[in-house]
Amino acid sequence: MAWDISQKLDEQSRRLRQIVASVGLSAGAGGFVRYGTGTVSNVQFNALIPQEDTVFTSFRVNGVEQLTDRGMSGITFKQGAYLSGGSVITGFAISSGSVIAYK
Repeated sequence: MAWDISQKLDEQSRRLRQIVASVGLSAGAGGFVRYGTGTVSNVQFNALIPQEDTVFTSFRVNGVEQLTDRGMSGITFKQGAYLSGGSVITGFAISSGSVIAYK
């Protein structure tokens, strides 16, 4: 039985590597930066992941403020949430918490 599980995990790993190779890995391919409270502008990130419960007061995608349009105003994002701009995240402001921003 343990051998069957090992074989299944190996097969899943192989499939995942094929998927990543075929579509490319956009978030994180160019590195990452950690940010705490404050304003970040004139950047280009593919995704953000809160490292603790985090509240944004601004969230810009392609230079356009999206906080209200995305329903993010007054929301606390839990640690580990995956936030993608769907395009390029060009700025944000954090009132509490911290994030890892992926290029």
